[in-house]
Amino acid sequence: MFRAKDAARVQAIQDALACCGFVNARDMAFPFPDRKHGADACEVRFERFVGCLEPWRRQERLVSGLMLGVAVGVFVWMVR
Repeated sequence: MFRAKDAARVQAIQDALACCGFVNARDMAFPFPDRKHGADACEVRFERFVGCLEPWRRQERLVSGLMLGVAVGVFVWMVR
């Protein structure tokens, strides 16, 4: 998404997870670096100093746990 300059999707992820960038707040963050914006533009504009990788991983773990729970629940229901 960063390489494609898909600003809407990158910003939606950053807003949902309250973060900036990927690994850290300056790595592939929106607003994209250009003549008007430096690498720290997201930190300055939104005052977020955490990368999105760890919050994203937490969300993935939560969703996979929920999916596992549903699968176990269906299995128990089918066995009964």
